[in-house]
Amino acid sequence: MKKIGFIGLGKMGKPMALNLYQAGFPLMVYNRTRAKTKEFEEKGVPVAGSIRELSSSSQVIITMLTDEPTVEEVIRGEGGVLSGALPETILIDMTTVSPSFSRKMHEYLRLKGLKFLDAPVLGSVRPAEEGTLIIMVGGEKEVYEECRPIFEALGKDIFYLGGSGMGTSMKLVANLLLGVFMSGTAEAFHLAKKEGLSPEQVAQVLSASVIISPSLKAKFPLFLKDRYEPHFSLRHMRKDLRLMLDTADELNIELPLVKEAHHLYSEAVEEGYGDLDYSAVVKYLAR
Repeated sequence: MKKIGFIGLGKMGKPMALNLYQAGFPLMVYNRTRAKTKEFEEKGVPVAGSIRELSSSSQVIITMLTDEPTVEEVIRGEGGVLSGALPETILIDMTTVSPSFSRKMHEYLRLKGLKFLDAPVLGSVRPAEEGTLIIMVGGEKEVYEECRPIFEALGKDIFYLGGSGMGTSMKLVANLLLGVFMSGTAEAFHLAKKEGLSPEQVAQVLSASVIISPSLKAKFPLFLKDRYEPHFSLRHMRKDLRLMLDTADELNIELPLVKEAHHLYSEAVEEGYGDLDYSAVVKYLAR
């Protein structure tokens, strides 16, 4: 089993790294905030004091981070992955970034003698804990096959989608629907309230129909209790919608629904809803 270095122990990264440990992979972890490594230390998992230390000890390095600038700094910055990685090291970026960023990183690392896969995921904290994420992979097929046992420890459905950037392309396609559906749901509940329908009535009727997806239906009980604990933050959804609009500009296409959704989520972030679950756009619009 390949030696894995895992960078980024946030809400998603921590349970993913724990699943790799439980699957028996030799593991080393690193997180900028040391407190998040406590559970790994208690289990005897080596905690790197620096990214350089981790990269020099790993055959595969996984990054699960916030955004493109953070990924770039971790990989290319002073004391980053490139300062210690050995030739033929495989880097798997599971962060949600743009396809163009993934392709740029793939080419840059190829020239440095490293291999690269983009492998973002679908699913929130609970699937990450249960190892039932959906994983979408882009990159060279032989590198994907080499890393498939790693993906199988993290997810239930793994899709190889083609060359570099194709995993991140699919992630944006999926999150486009998620963001637009939720903004539409917010408007539906807003209209219903103004017409005198109770949220309970709306949730009951829609739950009995085929209109609402399972992911949205699962949010209804939380709407009714005014609970918006962040499984996927509203701030991160806004970031992903921005990535979609930037990608659309590169492709010279229009995404008018995404543009409107991005505007709505941006307003909600500016009004202090950014650290709540992305479904809090319902609460923001109702206000």
